[in-house]
Amino acid sequence: MGYFICPKLLELYGRTSFVFGEFGNSNEYAFGLNYHPWKNRNLRVIGEVDRVQNTPVGGIITPYTAGMSGWNFVLQAQLYF
Repeated sequence: MGYFICPKLLELYGRTSFVFGEFGNSNEYAFGLNYHPWKNRNLRVIGEVDRVQNTPVGGIITPYTAGMSGWNFVLQAQLYF
């Protein structure tokens, strides 16, 4: 869920996910800000705080590794061209 505090410039968002299965249960909660300095989707700066518990995934897209539990603090820039 997200909401632009300043239209096309600053977005506040939150997300959650849950996985239930025979190998265990996991969950994730995250809150963050997207800053769009060009007021479009080509460049954004992201600040995020998330909490994961026994996460089943990991990779270059996620700031955590499989099986991790704990807090993450993320600051990144994304450029789309």
